[in-house]
Amino acid sequence: MARDVGSKAGGEGAGPAVPGPGMVAASSPHAARAGREVLAAGGNAVDAAIATALALTVADPVNISLFGRCQILGVKDGAAFAIDGASRIPAHVPDGRPGAVRAGFAAVPVPGLLPALARAHRLHGRIGLAAIVAPARRLAEEGFAIPPALGAIWREKGGALASDPGARAHYLKADGTSYGPGEHFRHPALARLLDALSHDLRALDGLRAERDALARRIADAGGFVTGDDLASDATGEGEILHGALAGNPVITIGRQGWGHSLLQMAAILDAGGFHPDEPGFAEHLALTLLCALADRPQELGSLTPKPFGLPLSILCDPDFARARAALICRQAGEPDIGARLAAAFGAPEGRADRDTTHLSVVDGDGNMVAMTSSIGPHFGAGVADPVHGVLFGYSYRMANAPQPGARDVTEMTPAIVGGVAAPRIAIGGAGSERIPGAVLQVLVGRLMRGMSLRDAVDAPRCNWLGGALRLHTGHDAWDHFRRRGYAIVESPRDHRRHLGIVQAVERDGGHCEGAADPAYDGAAA
Repeated sequence: MARDVGSKAGGEGAGPAVPGPGMVAASSPHAARAGREVLAAGGNAVDAAIATALALTVADPVNISLFGRCQILGVKDGAAFAIDGASRIPAHVPDGRPGAVRAGFAAVPVPGLLPALARAHRLHGRIGLAAIVAPARRLAEEGFAIPPALGAIWREKGGALASDPGARAHYLKADGTSYGPGEHFRHPALARLLDALSHDLRALDGLRAERDALARRIADAGGFVTGDDLASDATGEGEILHGALAGNPVITIGRQGWGHSLLQMAAILDAGGFHPDEPGFAEHLALTLLCALADRPQELGSLTPKPFGLPLSILCDPDFARARAALICRQAGEPDIGARLAAAFGAPEGRADRDTTHLSVVDGDGNMVAMTSSIGPHFGAGVADPVHGVLFGYSYRMANAPQPGARDVTEMTPAIVGGVAAPRIAIGGAGSERIPGAVLQVLVGRLMRGMSLRDAVDAPRCNWLGGALRLHTGHDAWDHFRRRGYAIVESPRDHRRHLGIVQAVERDGGHCEGAADPAYDGAAA
């Protein structure tokens, strides 16, 4: 359950709204406290986001790793910035057998998270790295009690780590069994690595001896990432997209994320004049989500390009949004929705994994960061460096159709609402293709329904899986969708069946509010 840690507005699950140096929302209470500590030490939103991310690599290892990937979106001193920390395919990957899928070290891409954090600190940080890294290093050294959702995933999927010596040594207990809720987990090897990173976040990539030793270990285990791959910093400026929802400016990440889908949905709502006060709004909103999933130019799950995929530039075009809104109106006007959905929009594929993690930060000056990170499915490639105990990310592109040097495309959709002069909300989520729809629905609740941020995050949502409409338990339009003939699947609010796990912060004048999704262990601090 999401919690508020250390705010003046108390209570489990509370959404704090208090004056102070800022607010952090993250998928782990330990990580949220790390970000809060750095804000209190004089760090800005970027410093706190880095501290939170590093602590998450300790406290939420099923979803994020130092050898993972990320997208960072921020507003600092009246200007927006985006850092593309996508993982990428190594420069040289031998041809595999036709139809074969790579796994383990053979599916490991070149990491992007550490170089992206280093770039963020170099360009936008305020305080030194030692203070930023300290909370995560201390957390790894002292350990922590594993919270419920993380423990359930660890117990459910940790057995797959047993076949890799590095993962088994660092992420399973001495008897080879998985950790579970409430058990204490320490990671001394990661603490030592974090201590080295307190001097240089690019230490692994910048110190040739260490870099080449890591590359040899990867090669010995069947991987293709080389020392030269690790040394080449391919991070750069991310594509910033601009849109609006209910008259509120929205910025998000483009090419390497799914920001186009978020802004397409916002444009459709605007073009159709769809508003929560109207009786049919729930159906219009659900069909808007389905439309965006169908229009994506990549297949869900594998993220391989569709044979006849639409160019991303079309998705946010006003004329296209009007055409999609008109189609939605016609579809919602049909007497029996039923099987017409697949014909009109194309049924989205389903995915079993609901991974990724997001953090949102606002500081006392109003600077904001929204950062989404991933290692692929839970526990990434299921393999870890035996020396440092860091899990390697998994690349769907690397596993299925590697193109040397290509960057991984993800569903990450960090977003910031409000103009750059006065940013208001930083938001993002976890859950693969569920992310854009979850972010949109929280923003609809906050900006169009007038809910508090906490209530907007907590409100039941909808999404799609395999052609079926999924509704959170307690959704107020359940009877409407049933009467209309939709195939409905109930989704309780838990880590297995969630419809996106959203973390958000808001600044209104001198007050800050934070909200962490109740489907996971997150907290606002």
